[in-house]
Parts: sequence; C-alpha cells; structure tokens
Amino acid sequence: MLRLRAVAAFATALLALSACGGDEKDPLKGVAAPAGPTASSTPTPTFAPAPGPATKKSDEGAKAFAEYYFETVINEAYTQGRVDKLVELSDPKCVVCRATVGDIAYFTIARQAAQGGKVAVSGLKVEQSGDLTTVKLTYGQEKLLYKNLDGSTAYSVDARSGQVLYVQLSWDAGANSWKARQIVDESIIKPKA
Repeated sequence: MLRLRAVAAFATALLALSACGGDEKDPLKGVAAPAGPTASSTPTPTFAPAPGPATKKSDEGAKAFAEYYFETVINEAYTQGRVDKLVELSDPKCVVCRATVGDIAYFTIARQAAQGGKVAVSGLKVEQSGDLTTVKLTYGQEKLLYKNLDGSTAYSVDARSGQVLYVQLSWDAGANSWKARQIVDESIIKPKA
C-alpha cells in the first residue's frame, strides 16, 4: 500500500511538472549533447586535494583553506562544470557560495562551457580567529565567458581585480575541515564616504 502511494505521488508530481511553463517544446531540443569522453582520450575530472595546512584549525590553516577554496575549488568547478567539491566545502548559509554553485550548474546543464574566469587571491590576513574565522583577502578574476556548442558566447563577466573580500570560515570538527560560511565585499561592510 505504501509503495502504491509513493508511485501515485511521483506520478502526480511528474504530471504537475509537465504542465509548467505553458510551452511544451524542449528548450534544448535540436542542441546536440556534448560528446562523451572515451576511456582512452579524456580522464575523469578530479579535484585537487586540500594542501596539508588547509586542513588545520589554525590561523595559517584558515588562510591556506581560503586560498585553496578560491584558487583550486572554484577554478576547477568552473573548468570541469562540477560543483560537488564546492558544495562539500560551502556552508548552506553562504549565499554567495550557493549562487556560485547555481551559476556553474546552470551553465553546465545548458551545455555551455566556461572559458577564462580564473580566480586568484592575495594578501590573505586573519581578521578574527576561532571556530568562526574571518579572512580578509584581495580577489581577482579573469574575464569569464560561457560558450555555446556552436562557439558563440552565451554569457560573459568582465574581469575584476583588487576587490577586497571578507571570507568567514567555520571549522567542521566532524569533517576535520574548514567550510566557507559567508563571503562579503568590503564595500558592503565599510561603504565609501
């Protein structure tokens, strides 16, 4: 009986979803799916592990983690179109983290590939220590383009440099790792007069 109810609920949800939007056309119809990798030509994407210092609950560990998070995890998520490591290392309370995950997932599902957009951080300094540690850093990103399968540009973001961010990190004792809890632009905290 329980199984029958579950099947009925699933069917109802499926019918409700198919009724959404009013347009019965598949927006990706006619767009060829990207060619799948072959065992011999393309290795399975992998994420670089966190460097040793980034796994320590210390000020140096927090700075190393912040650098790893931006320069490795975010860069690899953009280039590989995979967000699993980014989600794993982001606290659900981090609005900017969730937005970044959403952007990458959106363009990946739309079958668009990122070009450029490499993130770099510098001048990392711990502003506050503890289970919640705040790292101040200077953020830069190359121009980011999302390309359609035909090579045309679907979306672009201009390059940025010198943007000062405060990154709040929380220590997850169970995972023995830091997580990005919040990312805030300095201009929001300290508006210019």
